[in-house]
Amino acid sequence: MTGRPPAFLFDLDGVLVDTAPLHFAAWRAVVRRHLGIRLPQALEHDLRGLSRADSLRRILAHGGIRLSADRFAAILEDKNALYRRMIADLDPNALLPGADRLLTDLAAAGHPLALVSASRNAPAILARLGIAERFAFRVDPARIARGKPAPDIFLAAAAGMDVPPRDCIGFEDAPAGIAGIKAAGMIAVAVGSQAAAGADLAVPDLAACDPATVVALWRRRRSADDPATG
Repeated sequence: MTGRPPAFLFDLDGVLVDTAPLHFAAWRAVVRRHLGIRLPQALEHDLRGLSRADSLRRILAHGGIRLSADRFAAILEDKNALYRRMIADLDPNALLPGADRLLTDLAAAGHPLALVSASRNAPAILARLGIAERFAFRVDPARIARGKPAPDIFLAAAAGMDVPPRDCIGFEDAPAGIAGIKAAGMIAVAVGSQAAAGADLAVPDLAACDPATVVALWRRRRSADDPATG
């Protein structure tokens, strides 16, 4: 078994900070203005973990709507502009329970940390939360060919940190994210109940996450994979 500690990969929205309601509020306002339709609250769950473009595709599929490329791009631009205005007032107090302590403890224990957010606004949000320097690597979603549930963003994080995927532990709050972590061959930790199915471990929030328990799970998995070195 490797002597290096495992790496921890974190989604942003819904894991470290709850911006999902802001995303959905922006989508609701922009879609109503452009398309004249009201989005049901239940759709918010379906959009969690998706990129901006994939979110709009899901919305259009829900409404049975087809758009030209120009109108599609215009809606994306308007949604992002509105969302950026909404997040302008974020500060470290917006961090979800346990996030700051967990990141601090993991870094102190020598675990590499990566951000695996599909949001292109992630750098601005991290800066407002005061945690940008905690992450050794941040995946640029613009360079990722396939969004979650494909494993691309998680594999890119592993490659960026020079850590084998099986030595990575991912935290997600959405089913698409959990599916992507598992497809990458990593241990998946679900934050909240909506993504618990399919995860290796589920916690209600990061305050309830014990790093020792997660690392022990990783050690057992590695020992099972490499019994001669376990």
